Amino acid sequence: MAPLRIGMIANDFRHSGTAILGRGRLGRALARALGAAGVPARLLPGTTALAGLPEPLVILAIPDDALAARVEALAGGPEAEARTVFHTGGLRGAEALQGLASLGHHVGAFHPLQSFPKGDEPPETFRGISIALDGDLEALEAGRRLAVLLGAVPIEVPSALRPLYHLGASLTANGLVGLVGAGRDALVAAGFTDAGAREALAPLLRRSLENALARGPELALSGPVSRGDEGTLEVHRRALEAWDPSRKALYEALVDEQRRLSTKRRSS
Repeated sequence: MAPLRIGMIANDFRHSGTAILGRGRLGRALARALGAAGVPARLLPGTTALAGLPEPLVILAIPDDALAARVEALAGGPEAEARTVFHTGGLRGAEALQGLASLGHHVGAFHPLQSFPKGDEPPETFRGISIALDGDLEALEAGRRLAVLLGAVPIEVPSALRPLYHLGASLTANGLVGLVGAGRDALVAAGFTDAGAREALAPLLRRSLENALARGPELALSGPVSRGDEGTLEVHRRALEAWDPSRKALYEALVDEQRRLSTKRRSS
């Protein structure tokens, strides 16, 4: 394979373009944002082989659980000129592409810390977000430049720390959605409509989130746990038992986390 010129990807991909393999929500959002940033981006099926692609930068925007099989197929496919290849998973680092690295490709991880529920989000979706990078020196340089072009903040997260990083991201984003669902269901059981429950919760959620981010969760905490109001917590438990006992574990886990925050606030 022809050697990759040092600095070629970092300096030239804005002109030579990027191939995105995977037409899912993240792949579509990336293609849209890169195009708006002046980077030609071709959106191709996730099964596309590397051989014959003119782009020196390739992004594998495929699910984490499909990555290993896809990398094996790419590594066993027709010989391709060396290039820089990223995967977009958050759980694993550059080691997930070791099969391609052994063939002379520069490899790395490029994980946008953002949710893409539809795939047709505007390019602004990437502005100001963090992008967790890992990889060899060439891949890291390309990843940093690509992130900056998207208006994002590149942050290096090495392979060994990525499971914990991904846990934090998943707990925050997906856990919050699950919590909103549970809160909505409780209000619906109290007589609200689905839409009415979401509308009523929206100002409370926004204010709580803004305070937690601006002041820190310890100082933003309010409610019965922060006041030490065990009587109210017991009333909550009885109401929960009567309504939906299957959610008791969720309630107790959240109470425990609030106690941890409250203890930390008092000791600081």
